[in-house]
Amino acid sequence: MMKISTALQTDYPSVNLISKPLEKVAYYFYKPDRYSGQTLPSNIVNLGPNNPDLYNLISNEQNSSLLISSSEQLIKALKEVKPGQTLLLKNGIYNIKSRSVKTSATIATKEKPITLKALNIGKAIINLNSSEGLHILSPYWRINGIRFNGTCQTDNWCDHALHIVGSASNIEITNNQFSNFNAAIKVNELNGVYPDNGKISNNHFYSDSPRKTKKSVTPINIDHANNWVISNNIIQDFVKSAGDKVSYGAFIKGGSIGGIFENNLVICSTSNNKYRGSTVGLSIGGGGMSQKNRRDKSEFEAKNITIRNNIIMFCSDVGLYVNKGSDSLINNNTFYNTQGIDIRFQQSSATLVNNILSGKIRSRDHASVFEFGNLIWQKNYWRGSEQLNDIFVNPAAIDFSIMDIDLLKHSKDIQIYPFHQLGIKDFCGNTIEKNDLFLGAFKSSRNCF
Repeated sequence: MMKISTALQTDYPSVNLISKPLEKVAYYFYKPDRYSGQTLPSNIVNLGPNNPDLYNLISNEQNSSLLISSSEQLIKALKEVKPGQTLLLKNGIYNIKSRSVKTSATIATKEKPITLKALNIGKAIINLNSSEGLHILSPYWRINGIRFNGTCQTDNWCDHALHIVGSASNIEITNNQFSNFNAAIKVNELNGVYPDNGKISNNHFYSDSPRKTKKSVTPINIDHANNWVISNNIIQDFVKSAGDKVSYGAFIKGGSIGGIFENNLVICSTSNNKYRGSTVGLSIGGGGMSQKNRRDKSEFEAKNITIRNNIIMFCSDVGLYVNKGSDSLINNNTFYNTQGIDIRFQQSSATLVNNILSGKIRSRDHASVFEFGNLIWQKNYWRGSEQLNDIFVNPAAIDFSIMDIDLLKHSKDIQIYPFHQLGIKDFCGNTIEKNDLFLGAFKSSRNCF
């Protein structure tokens, strides 16, 4: 496992680079310092699209590969690709201008998926001047190693990079970069058919500037679909500066059942500017949907959603908002410089265990909340200080190594539920064992930050 170190540098005054990048690290993707115009390398291997081993796992030697070298070839191939084929994009820039980019409607299978992949990770850039982006409506697509960039003149136009609908179940989106979209990945039903069982992992989402639009700004927007897993992504800089000025890093809503957010790094804003409005880290239920439009007209926005082992930081509003989220499990997350957690409406029931946060856990409008072993530090609004700075080495620079273990002594008394601990990894990639007892997103920060 390689260190995060030098992972993200923000323009907050307190931020300092932790250490120099390792000389042998290959930087496939880069993270811009959003409003200063700087571009700095990202040295995150557990998170985001910087893991060549993960990229290579997506290779399927049984697939026949079509080598793509031009925008025209790509547009044609997307429409005509067949199950078992791989569209392999050569290094270069692919410019596409179209309201919607059509893709093949042929039905792929687990044994014969359709793969869209860069020949060399991060070296194929798809510039989309498009409202809908790639419109995917058939199952078992794999998308890997590509940079998707919105190039629209107005933020109202670049809505999605990928729109996944209807029969498009079992989609895997890994090791990509998405920049300058309102809702880079949008998932929803079509004609009563639902795109269930998707995976979004090790991707990087950001915008270069606040989104000037009245449309929803949520880099990962999952509506109606069941059992999606969102893991090991970097989701940052998703401020919305027009309309209601409310934005989310990611949410699941619309009557969805089952779903996991785990091991993600969510940074609502890396800017020192104080923008009006609300940035929310993650959400179960988002801003809500009318009951008649939810899956099966359910009373809840989402049910049986698990949020675990995430680090969520620098949000002007809460780090987590639960809106009509039934039977939610929220464990072992770290919330830094947010307003805390908000759980709302009588349809919401949530178990919160082993989280570290500043701010507070708020329950309102008859929500049911069960709390066990959370470490909560009240924010000092008069002084503007962040008390979690006393626990971690340099959290503003993404170093959450524990500095004062005495403050966490009461963790030995925390009840750990085995059903959500076994067989998974924490934020730092450590395997969680049966008897592990820890607070926050990781049990050990060794070789992590």
